Amino acid sequence: MLETLLALLAAHLVADFVLQTDWIIARKKRWWGMALHIALVAMMAMAALGGFSLPVLAIIVVSHLVMDIIKTFLLKDTIWPFIIDQAVHLAAVVAAAVLFPHTIAEGFWGQLPAAHQSLYFGALALLSGLILAVPAGGHLIGKAMAGYAAYSGAGGLPRAGQYIGWLERALILLLVLIGQPEGVGLLLTAKSILRFSDVNQTHLRAHTEYVILGTLISFAWALAVAVLTQAALRHWA
Repeated sequence: MLETLLALLAAHLVADFVLQTDWIIARKKRWWGMALHIALVAMMAMAALGGFSLPVLAIIVVSHLVMDIIKTFLLKDTIWPFIIDQAVHLAAVVAAAVLFPHTIAEGFWGQLPAAHQSLYFGALALLSGLILAVPAGGHLIGKAMAGYAAYSGAGGLPRAGQYIGWLERALILLLVLIGQPEGVGLLLTAKSILRFSDVNQTHLRAHTEYVILGTLISFAWALAVAVLTQAALRHWA
């Protein structure tokens, strides 16, 4: 069951946070934009499972379509609708894996030698961790901090904050996976020092607190994902 669960989770993360670009999101209120996204969801599920399973695809595709229609047309683009949306998708993935646990064993990947299967599942675990930590984490943190956007400050390089967040979470994931978690403390210290001088400047205090809060949420999320990824890699090692 765990193998089927991991494959479906990885497929969902790729479809929702890698292949679902801003261009697709902007067009999901049109039938063909929604259809394109759902087609990618189905394709990624089949690719990850290594075959076609009608009942599994029905659970994944129908639940994803219904939830995305509700979110797109009825809910706001804020933190709680985002969490609910992802929780529903995750519940569908878990349900499909529990009801049809041997799906992946019956597909292409299940026919490979045991050593190759371990490599495949390890790659899926690493890919899932990377997507969860970097782009998915970016969406979550961005929506969590949206209420404090007025204190984010003006100027700076275009999208620099986003790229910095991606890099810091990727570095945290890397440091934990290579057995150097102490480096996370150094990374946090270095970023704190860069902002320390701003705390005593009244007009920059709110912006500094905004950055520190976002940083702590980002670090906490990346650490949690890194620990889960490390456990998954050990399981399939």
